[in-house]
Amino acid sequence: MQEKKPNFLYKLFVRLVHRLSSFLFAGIEVYTPNKRQEIPSAFPNIFLGNHVAELDVAVLCSLYNYMQPACTFVFPVREDIVQKRFLSNAFPAKGIKKMVFSLVDFSNIIPFLINYTGGIPVKRPFRANSRELLKEGKLREMVTEQWVVLAERAALGSNVFLFPEGKLSYDGWINPILRGMYSLRDKILGVKYTPFTMSYDFLTYAKPKVHLGFGDTVPFSADLTEKEFSLFFRNMLGDLFVVTPGNLFSFVLFTSEVKKGVSITRFCQLAQEILTELELKGNIYIAGEFANASLSELFAHPIELAQQKGFLNNSNQELRGTERLYDNEKFKYSYLRKKNPYLFHRNQLRSFQHLLKNWE
Repeated sequence: MQEKKPNFLYKLFVRLVHRLSSFLFAGIEVYTPNKRQEIPSAFPNIFLGNHVAELDVAVLCSLYNYMQPACTFVFPVREDIVQKRFLSNAFPAKGIKKMVFSLVDFSNIIPFLINYTGGIPVKRPFRANSRELLKEGKLREMVTEQWVVLAERAALGSNVFLFPEGKLSYDGWINPILRGMYSLRDKILGVKYTPFTMSYDFLTYAKPKVHLGFGDTVPFSADLTEKEFSLFFRNMLGDLFVVTPGNLFSFVLFTSEVKKGVSITRFCQLAQEILTELELKGNIYIAGEFANASLSELFAHPIELAQQKGFLNNSNQELRGTERLYDNEKFKYSYLRKKNPYLFHRNQLRSFQHLLKNWE
């Protein structure tokens, strides 16, 4: 296998997507082992990360400037995204927004950019006809075929970006890992993998901020079975979550003191105690905002937002979570980012629960 070097147009299109996507985020921060300035990307390499939102592909384009050496990528993408009228069908809108979506769909720019930068359309059988395929005995065959296509494209000289969960996280942590992902070890000669985790903060700013925590590039272990590797890798991704203002704020909301009611000052003291506890561990990524702003400043927008959505009461300068916040059974099988964003953000810290005395 020979590595495929990116040409001028490839670099231009990736940077164009990155430039366009910058309007969607409050910022994108990258965290690497030993605070390296670059992300090693020697071919062949599979970058394996969690799947949080439809914006994830745009986030990945922002990583291109960190990659050393420069390389090309292939990545699976939902088949409907590269079909006609995707924006208009997926995001029904009115007025000016509808006109803009129609113009973008008519230009065909989305399918063109995705295809040129390495996107491989894959079917999502569980969304529509999975029962029919399963009944006909074709579901496993179709999924296996898609892994083969991905490996063949990678073997032409491109690294791989892959979301091994196969779907968006429903609770904020890591979904079970698709076992077929491990088959790439045998299909791409000499391949290694680089784990990364995207910690979205949807609470602190008007736009989401994304924190990407990277692990070291390592070879696939020959000592683990596919099932064992899936469990091992799931926990590895969990360890790479970044402590952000959003998930720290959410963690404090679920402590017993806040359930009873605390002052804003005490709320920030609790948060600082937890933050200090995690910082002392030394191997956990901590968001840079904590060094540049006070907790009261960082929590101002989340407090206001939680009050507006009915998750938090603030009477007589005392913060107290509402029944809606703590009704976990109600949201047990829901997509928490929409139903209870505070439980969604708190769950990002699940891997650190054994380190925290206040975890409940």
